[in-house]
Amino acid sequence: SLAGGTNGTGATESARATALIGNAAAEPKTGMQVLDDPVLNVGVALVPDIHTQSVQDNLITLAETSQNFMALVSPPYGIGTVSDAISWTNGQSTSTAGSRTSPINSSYTAVYWPWVKVFSTFDGKDRWFDPAIYAVRQMCYTDEVADPWFAPAGVVRGTLTKPTDVEVKLNQGDRDSLYSGGNCINPIVNFPQQGITIFGQKTSQRKPSALDRINVRRLFLVLEKAIAT
Repeated sequence: SLAGGTNGTGATESARATALIGNAAAEPKTGMQVLDDPVLNVGVALVPDIHTQSVQDNLITLAETSQNFMALVSPPYGIGTVSDAISWTNGQSTSTAGSRTSPINSSYTAVYWPWVKVFSTFDGKDRWFDPAIYAVRQMCYTDEVADPWFAPAGVVRGTLTKPTDVEVKLNQGDRDSLYSGGNCINPIVNFPQQGITIFGQKTSQRKPSALDRINVRRLFLVLEKAIAT
């Protein structure tokens, strides 16, 4: 009885991007534009496993213009080495896994990598999942056990219990490269003792300031909404 129907997302990458980005002028708004609504009180948004540059860039722009939420993004699965992931974030990637030609630079955005392996109970297989999924999970967990202005990272609030492995194993030098020197990727590390842990809480703002930290940006989001109310 569903023959001839459409799921509305389009058959091509371009059509899917158009559907996901949506139309802010439509009534009602469509796609991600519906997030620009203070009544919804959205605090974080992501489009996991979608790495089309226009989709990610529009989500980041929407977070900046609405000033209501943070956008979480990540390099695509199979991007390659630590250097490849950094190049992707800096807008210098031509990888077949997913290219990016403009850098990510916003205090309303956070980048996470590498991908994590999780057992899928739906089909009984190990599958690789976008790390942004687990980043938002730890933000929700942090809100529950502490407050939004606490860091959603580290061995206290950043340990992941569902993932069983990471796509790329990172050593100390790798973590330093991803997280310092103007780079802004929050590494996910498989520690022998502590387990798989989000080991960083930077926004993608490149200019050093308090707002290059996720907990500070989330604090300001809470304050702005409280003052508006």
